[in-house]
Amino acid sequence: MQSVTSAGPKSVSDWYFEKNGERGGPAGPDEIKAMLASGTISLTSLVWTAAFGSEWKRLGETEFAPPKPVGPPPLPSREPSALPPKPAPRQRLRMASSTAS
Repeated sequence: MQSVTSAGPKSVSDWYFEKNGERGGPAGPDEIKAMLASGTISLTSLVWTAAFGSEWKRLGETEFAPPKPVGPPPLPSREPSALPPKPAPRQRLRMASSTAS
């Protein structure tokens, strides 16, 4: 019996990538990492693998994206709205004089 091969990727780890408007690949995960490290492709480059179905994704949206930093978010540029407003300085009201000078 002969086996039937599809026109799709050779394995589930095959990746295709966009470089200068041209499609490249197939490439394995290690090759993708090396191309990213050397600047051949970037996190904004389009990539595709069988798991994506018919959709290309930015490399930065895949498993190759660097991990997000762990820690607190940056401080707000102004006071959070959850805090009560600061009290306004008190002003003394002056009574108008009833006698004219």
